[in-house]
Amino acid sequence: METATTPGLCMCLATATTTTTTVNHARAGASHEDMSKALVWPYAAYLHFGVKRVWSLGEYSQWADLCAALATLGFEVILFPMNAKVFPTQGLYDSVHIIFTDYNGVHAGKSKKCLPPADKTWLLDTFGTDGTVLQHEFFGRIPPLTNYPLERFLTLVPGYGQRNTFLGVAAVAGRPPASTAESLPGLPPRQWRCVLWSKVQPWLSEKNGFPAYHWQLLREYSKHCQVIATIDRKDTYGSEQAIKDCCPDVEIRDVASPEGFQELLRSSAVYVGVGEPLIAPSCFEALGLGTHVVQPRFPEPRVLKNKPTTQAWTSQHPFLEEVPEPFAFTVDPLDHVALAAVFGRLRANFEAVYGRQATAPGVAPSALAPGDDVPALRRFYATGDHPAREQYAIAGFLKRAARIVRRTQPLRAEDWAWEQQDHPQSLPDVSRPA
Repeated sequence: METATTPGLCMCLATATTTTTTVNHARAGASHEDMSKALVWPYAAYLHFGVKRVWSLGEYSQWADLCAALATLGFEVILFPMNAKVFPTQGLYDSVHIIFTDYNGVHAGKSKKCLPPADKTWLLDTFGTDGTVLQHEFFGRIPPLTNYPLERFLTLVPGYGQRNTFLGVAAVAGRPPASTAESLPGLPPRQWRCVLWSKVQPWLSEKNGFPAYHWQLLREYSKHCQVIATIDRKDTYGSEQAIKDCCPDVEIRDVASPEGFQELLRSSAVYVGVGEPLIAPSCFEALGLGTHVVQPRFPEPRVLKNKPTTQAWTSQHPFLEEVPEPFAFTVDPLDHVALAAVFGRLRANFEAVYGRQATAPGVAPSALAPGDDVPALRRFYATGDHPAREQYAIAGFLKRAARIVRRTQPLRAEDWAWEQQDHPQSLPDVSRPA
């Protein structure tokens, strides 16, 4: 997942690698003794951090934002050290008020006969756990994982894992204050060009066996807009060559710094996805910077392999489907005529605010679609204001973190209500009604 916010956690992880018997504390003004304590143990991130393979940067962002939110809420944040030979002890668990870990943390605790206590623990789980996958040694709903009710799993996507709790990330600032056309900030310089969503692109190589619409979409995008790809040139997938073979017109750049990537998004018109990677929060970062997003709807809903859920996935990021046009577009990847119409509409919107000279010379102008409002578009380009922005805004993330803190109470039988009807034999004793 491409995102401009990931180095926050990377810095935390780097600090954690230097610590063996001590922990790192984030203080928020109160004395050390008076502060409530939160233990953060991103064990899966530790297992993948620094190795020569791709791991989801969206998860790194989520952990980093969680640490920042807890500190903002007044917690002493204990980031457990990155050391595969050291695990939290019962004494540490007893000393904290709330615990955040993941599937790997639970399995590590099981191996050391020191599980994270269920009453205090929340598990970060990107795609969610819906309770329908029972027999799987890593994420099946079998002990000890059933010690943790489904609502204690924190997901990356709003509205998707209905039995879980949405945490998400803080990808954008809050909604800008109401303003008139005269009081809007100046429009940022912006070019009629697209940025490709993702730093690795194995799905663009025909020989890798991915559906053909992935690379066909990139070719179609490049017919309507210059496309820039920020690529990890040393990745193991050969992404640079895959893009060159697929679409030589794409401009390939190195992976940008967070600031550089933000500026690239802010100075471009459209952020385009080809169907992978799934649910990267950078699409909402783009929207928050006033950049349109185009993503494909899957030709057929997909049930993701090797995930603890059987819920079908409908697009690259399902929540984008709830962001209305003309801010975000979810398109049929097989209908290239309709895709051309989408880009005609995008170009018309862009020209209405930036002028015809901003787009490719010699291209005939397009009319605004009915309902596309120039003042709303100008506000979007200037401030990133769009419907559903709050779900990925800092204030929304803080509210969700605070709600999770308030809900950290001793577990009761009703916390397993759905599972009591489906697989009661796998649940802990505390789940059984009195």
